[in-house]
Amino acid sequence: MLIRPAVLADAAALSAIYNQASSATPAHNLVTWQESLSDREQWLRDMEEEGYPLFVAVEDDAVLGWAAYFQFVTPAIYFGTVENSIYLAPQARGKGVGTKLLRAVIDAAAQDEYVQTMISYIVDHNEASIALHQKLGFVETGRMPNIHTKDGHRLGLVHLQLDFPRDSITTERTPERAN
Repeated sequence: MLIRPAVLADAAALSAIYNQASSATPAHNLVTWQESLSDREQWLRDMEEEGYPLFVAVEDDAVLGWAAYFQFVTPAIYFGTVENSIYLAPQARGKGVGTKLLRAVIDAAAQDEYVQTMISYIVDHNEASIALHQKLGFVETGRMPNIHTKDGHRLGLVHLQLDFPRDSITTERTPERAN
């Protein structure tokens, strides 16, 4: 398996993995919402323009999952804070793919002097993702039960956080300084 930066040609695979994870059928998790291929292509362009890392796990030319980090909400208020996302294809779960992808994201953040804190919001019933983040050093900082409804189900979020000790605070992030 290879972990590499994502390219625009990966958009369809990234979108399919994301949409599968957000499916509301009983056999799938109730996680997020559906997106179009054009939405994902634009997101890939935005990530590249803003200089945020996006990694894919590939095996036999198939994308098994993806992980990234990006600015958390408003930079002027939350400078130095980024949010991560990680999604895996069903066949990749439980095989170490998530660990390798999340480690790549953490390593990139450790080299990005802007990043002081990485957070993750995980749906409260996604125990595997919570455990993965905790295994790699994230600590739970809060829970928000029953904060939204998706397909008739009330869902909550678990907040997890990883801090990067820095000697100085960098308040601006530019793509030129990104990895």
